[in-house]
Amino acid sequence: MKYVIHPSHQKELLHTVPYIAVGVLLLAVVLLLERLGLIAAIPFYVAMHTSVELFSVVISFLIFAIGWNTWHFTNNYKLLLLSCTMLCVAIFDSLHFLAFGSMHDGHADMNLVLSFWLIARLFNGAAFLIIAAGIWVNYKPLNARALLTSLLLCCLTIASTFFYFPDLLPEIYIEGVGGSHIKFLIELLVLALYGAAVVMFATQLRKPRANLNIAGKTLVCLLAILSEACFVVFNDASHTTNTFNFFGHVYKGLTYFLLYKILFVETVTKPYAALDNSSKQLKATLTALPDSVFELEKDGTFREVFSDNSDSHVFTKAIVGQNISSMFEKSDAQDFMRTLMEAKKSGVCLVNTLPISVNGWVIHFEFSVTLFEHDNDGPTYLVNARDVSEKVGRMAALAQQSKFNRGLLHLTEISFQDDQDVLLNYAVNQALEITNCDGAALFICNELKQYAYSAEQGNPFEVCTEKLQAKIAAGEAVIVNRKHAKEYGLPSDSNSLLVVPVIRHSQCHMAIILQHQTKVFSVQDKNMLTVWAESVWQWFHKINLNKRMHILSQAVEQNPHPIMFTNTDAKIEYMNRAYLEMCQYEYDELIGQSPHKISAGQTEPDVYQVMWEHLNNHKAWVGALVNMTKHGKVIVEQTTIYPIMDKQGKVSNYISFQHDVTKEVESETLIHQLSYFDQLTGLANQDKLQMEFEQTIKLQADTKAAFILIGLDNFKILNKALGMASCNLVLQTLSARICNFMGEHIMVARLQGDRFAFITPYTSTGAINKSSHDLLRVISEPLTINDELIVVTASVGVALYPMDGKEFEPLLQKAESAMFEVKRQGRNNALFYAEEMNKSGLRQLQIINALNFALENNELYLVFQPQIDIATGTMVAVEVLLRWHSETLGNVSPAEFIPIAESSGRISEIDDWVFENTVKTIRQWQDDNMPAITFAINLSATKFVKKQLLGDLISVLQTYSIEPECIELELTETIAIGNPKFALNTITKLREAGFKMSIDDFGTGYSSMNYLKDFALDKLKIDKSFIDDLENPSDADKAIVKAMIDLASALNMESIAEGVESEQQLNILKELECSQVQGYYFSKPLPIKVLYEFVTDKQSGLASICKS
Repeated sequence: MKYVIHPSHQKELLHTVPYIAVGVLLLAVVLLLERLGLIAAIPFYVAMHTSVELFSVVISFLIFAIGWNTWHFTNNYKLLLLSCTMLCVAIFDSLHFLAFGSMHDGHADMNLVLSFWLIARLFNGAAFLIIAAGIWVNYKPLNARALLTSLLLCCLTIASTFFYFPDLLPEIYIEGVGGSHIKFLIELLVLALYGAAVVMFATQLRKPRANLNIAGKTLVCLLAILSEACFVVFNDASHTTNTFNFFGHVYKGLTYFLLYKILFVETVTKPYAALDNSSKQLKATLTALPDSVFELEKDGTFREVFSDNSDSHVFTKAIVGQNISSMFEKSDAQDFMRTLMEAKKSGVCLVNTLPISVNGWVIHFEFSVTLFEHDNDGPTYLVNARDVSEKVGRMAALAQQSKFNRGLLHLTEISFQDDQDVLLNYAVNQALEITNCDGAALFICNELKQYAYSAEQGNPFEVCTEKLQAKIAAGEAVIVNRKHAKEYGLPSDSNSLLVVPVIRHSQCHMAIILQHQTKVFSVQDKNMLTVWAESVWQWFHKINLNKRMHILSQAVEQNPHPIMFTNTDAKIEYMNRAYLEMCQYEYDELIGQSPHKISAGQTEPDVYQVMWEHLNNHKAWVGALVNMTKHGKVIVEQTTIYPIMDKQGKVSNYISFQHDVTKEVESETLIHQLSYFDQLTGLANQDKLQMEFEQTIKLQADTKAAFILIGLDNFKILNKALGMASCNLVLQTLSARICNFMGEHIMVARLQGDRFAFITPYTSTGAINKSSHDLLRVISEPLTINDELIVVTASVGVALYPMDGKEFEPLLQKAESAMFEVKRQGRNNALFYAEEMNKSGLRQLQIINALNFALENNELYLVFQPQIDIATGTMVAVEVLLRWHSETLGNVSPAEFIPIAESSGRISEIDDWVFENTVKTIRQWQDDNMPAITFAINLSATKFVKKQLLGDLISVLQTYSIEPECIELELTETIAIGNPKFALNTITKLREAGFKMSIDDFGTGYSSMNYLKDFALDKLKIDKSFIDDLENPSDADKAIVKAMIDLASALNMESIAEGVESEQQLNILKELECSQVQGYYFSKPLPIKVLYEFVTDKQSGLASICKS
């Protein structure tokens, strides 16, 4: 539909029409009044003319100023052209009113004044035409300064011509007539320009309104036409105060003002209004958007925050002035700065998702960054940040669900491998991947034993408190986020935990624990993990069942014992491999047959009757069946048959287990032998001896019996010297001797190690005592082991039944006490148990305990007993003797504590202490320039058999710079003949090293003289027991001592008598030509200080004693 005037212009036309109507009406009234002669000349016309013209000039300059300063914001070249044209109007109007004022002063003519006026009107018409034509024509880009310069030059040219070449001007004003035809034509041209503009505007009024005020501009053109019409009517210069001229100027000023107002609205007011509306619209838009919009400096400092409508409220007004490096973690700040740099390069940067950590939580944002160039402040960045955490969460949930579904499918595939380890390891790793957690652990909840875990930040189970573990054990699902941490005994900054158990029959069978540093676990996470855990458990349980079934199947098939299944009709349905191997039939030969097919026919019928009675009553039966193999071999089988019940409680099958006991029956004798007899010697063991005691001795009334316990002497030393194999031969030889001595009717037993025992009836204790000593002599007879002669002695303890005890164990203990007492007193003897031995045992325990601290507490010390040369009466040597003063026991005799030290293993370190302290004493003795003497030191059996004996001794001597010749090593006769070959080898090495060697306690051993000749010794010491008997009237004692002295002389050894306590003993020894003596007659053992005095003060006295 076509409109004369489009409705969109009606509002503006309503404001325009009144102006036109008033203008036309006023002009008509003025014209009428002038015709009627009712209007007189207007007073002060010149002043009013100047004011209106000045107003118009100012308005023209304002129009220029507005257009010139605003056109470039919108590239409005029409506005530029208009503003420059109006500048020309302003210039010529200025010249006009200035020339008009000069005319009244006589400085200008009317022709010049009107010339400036008409030029201004032409420029004004051109300006209106430019406005109207701009609707139809798109002006090409113009150079603003070139345009302005050109127009100003044009104005200057015209003005200069008018001022300096007035003759060139056409005649515009005729004195006495008024305006010329040229003036009239120019004014008509101006009216034509205005009219053309009105026509152009009018055509636009038929179209929808655009952004331009067409109605207002039409009004301006119409007022301009009215103004120009007044000037056309006024054509007589003589009537300078004519009303039409005045109103023409008023209309012109009004025209300029309205044009200025329209342009001001379009270029200033309207943009500001639009800006205000845009600002309000932007604010409303920002308020409606779920985004945060802010401006950043190029260094990342927040310059302005325009809105923060996100749920996270991270980018609030409070952050203005802060830098992103101080707000965010370092990595997040670096990612954000990279976004700004990208925007700097390309102008815009869109980031799909950027996670930002804020106060320990991760918030996902979508950032849109635009580079914004300021005129003065340099570039900044406009950032639109949208919190997409919920969206990311939904996407993550979808991805998680997808992972979860894929995991369930793959879990099914994994389960087909029937490998629990693979399944559970996949389950825990997949739980970690599905939930994007830091750590996951899986437990099979038998006592919360951990099965597997996978973690980046440690094992989740390590942070489980007792309360959490109790929850797991109780089968409760638990979500422990940070705000609940303290409730479970966890630190407030601990990782979040999610615990999901699997419950079966009110018990927790499996549990999965997840942990994450920042994540807040939800019910959805719990539900998903619950489904996962249930699925894992079902497959795990199925694999476990399959595995158990396989194991059971294989256990039956591979069982080494024969197993057979039958149905309720006693027909064979299954036999394992062992069963077929036992009966030697093929599988097909027996399947479906009765088990009686392999029966040997030797089982009593009653056995089968009892068997079926048990089975029919749903009870197991155990018994022996005699069967036969396919090849006719008869076997005895211990058979167990169970009825197998179905779910209804009915018998569905029978299972039998067979065990071939044929060889077991044959092996009973061997088993008995292994159980009750010693495998080395063939003798009965302790259990057999005890059984013999219980079955014979105790059951016989009024029986008296002796429990005799034999313990070999120094057997451990012998074992070290000879080795285990040779000592086994010794034990076998001695066991045979004991058995031969006791006869076949007495059971001899080997109890343990080197101990033997037997129980024998007796009639008198004298007979037992004699028999015991006879046995000792049999035992001590020399043995030949590996071409070596060895002498072994023994200690015998005797306990009497029933006097010392009525049970086996008490008798054994008391026999042991008696045996130990023999060893304490010197070995190679026999003793009956006495009550005092219990006290002796207590005393031994006290000594052992105190001896453990003797060296540490410096309780041991040395004394020295002089050895005197009978011929010269001089002290030639001293014997080093050990003494002990205990803090708890007082003085303890060497005869008491040395055997205990040997048996308790302390003698070795005591030997070392004695030797080293003796060497120290020798060092001091020599440093004090005392007479050269020999220090005699006893060697224990333990030290003597050491392989490194010589090396240890030499090492100590070298430490103190002492020669071996200063020391005499004393060796007991028992040690020397225990292993003669070893003793000979050791003695030879010691003598070659420079040590003197002597044999102590000579005459107390057996067959000593058979071996003495083989030992190259320096001295033979006659035992004190022989010296004590010298004062007896019998010549036999003297003969024995004489034989010993002569033997020493024959072997180039010196002889020394121990224990000389009287002058008579000394005289006899002189008579027997003994070399040396020692004993209390000369001196008791002396401390080292007293020994110094003894050497100094009594040396001469000793000589006189020996010579008297």
